[in-house]
Amino acid sequence: MNLMKVLLINPPVTVSKKDIPRPFPLLGLAYLASVIKKKGHSVCIIDTFASGFDNVKAFKSRRRYGLSESIIKNKIKKFNPDVIGISFMYTAHKDDAHKIATISKQYNKSIKVIAGGSHASTDPKEVLNNENVDIVVIGEGEETIIELLSAFNSETSLNKISGIAFKKKQKVILNKPRKIIKNLNKLPFPSFELLPLNTYRKIQRFENYNLRSSVIPLITSRGCPESCIFCSTKNVWGTRWTYRSVKNVIQEIRLVTSHLHFKEICFLDDNISINKKRLFNLCDNIQQENKDIKWTVPNGMAIKSFDKYILTKMYKSGCYKIIFALESGNYETLHFIRKMYNFKHAKKIINYANKLGIWTMGTFILGFPYEKKKSMMDTINYAINLNLDFAVFYTATPFPNTDLYNIFIKEKLIFNHDTSIEIGGANSKYFSSTQLNKFRLYAQRRFIKSKLFNPWKIIIKIKTLEHLTFVLRIVFVDFFKIPKIKKILLD
Repeated sequence: MNLMKVLLINPPVTVSKKDIPRPFPLLGLAYLASVIKKKGHSVCIIDTFASGFDNVKAFKSRRRYGLSESIIKNKIKKFNPDVIGISFMYTAHKDDAHKIATISKQYNKSIKVIAGGSHASTDPKEVLNNENVDIVVIGEGEETIIELLSAFNSETSLNKISGIAFKKKQKVILNKPRKIIKNLNKLPFPSFELLPLNTYRKIQRFENYNLRSSVIPLITSRGCPESCIFCSTKNVWGTRWTYRSVKNVIQEIRLVTSHLHFKEICFLDDNISINKKRLFNLCDNIQQENKDIKWTVPNGMAIKSFDKYILTKMYKSGCYKIIFALESGNYETLHFIRKMYNFKHAKKIINYANKLGIWTMGTFILGFPYEKKKSMMDTINYAINLNLDFAVFYTATPFPNTDLYNIFIKEKLIFNHDTSIEIGGANSKYFSSTQLNKFRLYAQRRFIKSKLFNPWKIIIKIKTLEHLTFVLRIVFVDFFKIPKIKKILLD
């Protein structure tokens, strides 16, 4: 077998001028790099977003963060790959990823260009509309990429490779889905050493919602068996929940804390609390490591799976902040989105987390297609009365091929492949996207205002100098972080 040179690329990011995106270590590409290396191939990762974060190009109402096209071309030329894998993570940023595909083929038309990630898995036909993309990997990519490299070597047909989409005579061919990886322990740990870790550290020093100045992501499980109508997780992982052994996770924690010197971890699981016994065991083992580790779960947790015992164990093992995916304060809306839980239980859990000293955050969604003003006001009032430290409000976004997307299509509120919904939001049956965005801003301001008159709630959680610094960053960060981010990157 001929060994190949594989280049994995995270594209630049284009956002509205009011937003500042945050580069973060890329678990997906790091996992792919590990399995590719294990087979003896050469692999390189270029995070054009993080490496060029200080390079900002402004146009109209948008800004592009990342390496310039000329530098990206030079890096491709320098590595001279046989295969390029491009991360198509977010629908809102797909144009940046498509541009990388174009640049790749401009350098060498014979390069195989593979797209992967959440958007690619959710909408492979859209991605393959770009003539510069040869193959889309749907779902987990570790086994698929190895089979693809083998097929490229032997010049065999792609028809029998599960979990991909490709073009044949201008027609998109969707192969059968790939079975999920049941034994996640067999995967090698992510190749973090191929990522620009020092750049992430510099930027994270000005990230106001982290307790410590450098954070590394880990994942202990994949997938979620829940069926929320707005979630695109099942398009990537399916509906089955698979998990790594606690022993395997602890081995990786030792690696990132002892060898990479990270002291804060964010677990990117979609549903880490689904098995309380396993989570309890994980917390117990983290605590026994005695390495002063702090950790969070930023993707949001289902509050129905919590009780006082697991909260106490999480706190003692280093969990300092919990994000609860609450979504709505109206039972009718919760039923519509298929995410039911008990309001009294939620309040009890949040109050107990606060009592322990855990910072609490809730996420809420406004503007589902049939939602009226009363329902949204219920959600806003619910968020304010829950005794949360923080709350984030979103407008309902119909991601491609989700159940919510199909409802919006059915009601003719959006049309297929309408990317404007990722930027400005979608209209509902009763409100325009502009009205919904104003509602969201109103909700955010009302929540913040309600917290300004209760400083004691914050003060009682300040138990160390580290906690005080964390609070001061949250309060004052907007006054100094933006101008200093660019300065620190240029030092």
